[in-house]
Amino acid sequence: MKSTHLFILILLLGLISGYVTNVFSEVYFYKDNSGVRHFTNVPISPEDKEAEKKQLEAQKKQSEAKKKQSEAKKKQLEKDRVNNIRKNY
Repeated sequence: MKSTHLFILILLLGLISGYVTNVFSEVYFYKDNSGVRHFTNVPISPEDKEAEKKQLEAQKKQSEAKKKQSEAKKKQLEKDRVNNIRKNY
């Protein structure tokens, strides 16, 4: 009787471990240029990686341009403030 229980237990553990292995075998992940991990159930093709890389580069350039524009605007506002103080002083 104990051997039957042991056999059933081993059988169930085998089935469960096989199921768990199957579940985890379909998860893929990759890191983008920013270091962010993305998880998916679809393998990423080299074309998709290249397209994402180009998109990230374009976003980075756009962000840098906005930052430069913001800094230039801050400098101009500071100059205007100083000039207004000089006029009124």
